[in-house]
Amino acid sequence: MSNENNNTVAQILFLSELDRQAEAKRLELERTNQTLRTALEDSVKQADEERAQSQKALESEEDVSLALGYQLRRVRAHYAELLRQPLEVIAENNEDFKNNYEETQLQMSEWVISQKAYKELAIQFGEKLGYSVDQVIDLVFKTELDVLNDKHHPTHNTNAEGNKLLAPRKTALLQRLNAFGCKYKQLVEEEEE
Repeated sequence: MSNENNNTVAQILFLSELDRQAEAKRLELERTNQTLRTALEDSVKQADEERAQSQKALESEEDVSLALGYQLRRVRAHYAELLRQPLEVIAENNEDFKNNYEETQLQMSEWVISQKAYKELAIQFGEKLGYSVDQVIDLVFKTELDVLNDKHHPTHNTNAEGNKLLAPRKTALLQRLNAFGCKYKQLVEEEEE
């Protein structure tokens, strides 16, 4: 019996040891699971915080984008309105444009002076040839039509062809001259009656 008791005691001790080892393994697995669970919870928490920060940043960027879009629309509207104004008003609002505008106005003023001088010379020469002022103006009108229709000798350099300013506007200028010519002829006829 003592052998049997010894075996039973040994079996109990062996089983106790197995239980103790199993419990140690269970505790170790529980600690590992808890560590993994904590790490997973921390990762999820960090991911949630990063997502919230990203969402906040995105909302902030959307706010900035909306504000910039609104500001861009206001600037476009301002310039669209400004461009509907006479060039003089635009020049008052933009220094760079003003410099170009003033130079253009100076060139146009020089051209106006030149045209007035040519007109005066034409009237004076016409009077010396026995033409009235109205007859000279009528000749000038016909000559303007000839210029636009390229009827002068090319060496005179007085035709519209090849002129960067006149050539692209030839049709519009002819329409205006013809409309003016009709009105002018009507005025002359009314004065003669």
